[in-house]
Amino acid sequence: MSGISQPIATLLDWSQVRSGIQAFKASLALEEDSKAFQYFAMSKILKIDDDEIRTSLTDGGDDRGIDAVYIDSKNEKKVIHFFQFKHIKKFESAKNSFPSNEVDKILSFIVSLLQKNKNLRSTCNPLLWIKINDIWGALEEAVHSIQIHLCTNAAPLTANHSVRFEQALQPYQHAYLKQHDLIWFSRQLLKKATSD
Repeated sequence: MSGISQPIATLLDWSQVRSGIQAFKASLALEEDSKAFQYFAMSKILKIDDDEIRTSLTDGGDDRGIDAVYIDSKNEKKVIHFFQFKHIKKFESAKNSFPSNEVDKILSFIVSLLQKNKNLRSTCNPLLWIKINDIWGALEEAVHSIQIHLCTNAAPLTANHSVRFEQALQPYQHAYLKQHDLIWFSRQLLKKATSD
């Protein structure tokens, strides 16, 4: 481990990301900041449009820790993207880490999915069940990698839980964890601002 410390999110990062979220809230006439954060995050990570994001969302009761699924079978590198979003309302909470209990929830889902467990239907909401069938169909057609995106406007998983998650994914070829926290989103916005 190097002696370089992790950057600490500031009110500047918070303000920049918050204004990005508010822009989606206003343009899509959304009632909740947390819903706007989903659109904001997916647009920054995948560069897809609002309709594609809307049809990817699986958030709600019985979502098994999976708030959105996007299957990218168009490109040469085919990827199944899973998202979980954690939105906080106040900057004072921005130092809080991504909740570690979500790791086990997501891993349990991934195991059932990749074992093609038919019992998934009884534990998933209808939107997620449709996506599961789409995933099974896509995997019959071609090899896809899997990316699990943990998105928050706070801090990422603690280091030990990140390692635990990555180790748990090792048996699954082509499965990767990607973390997008407040600083990551702030840097994406800054990059875009300086390139405009």
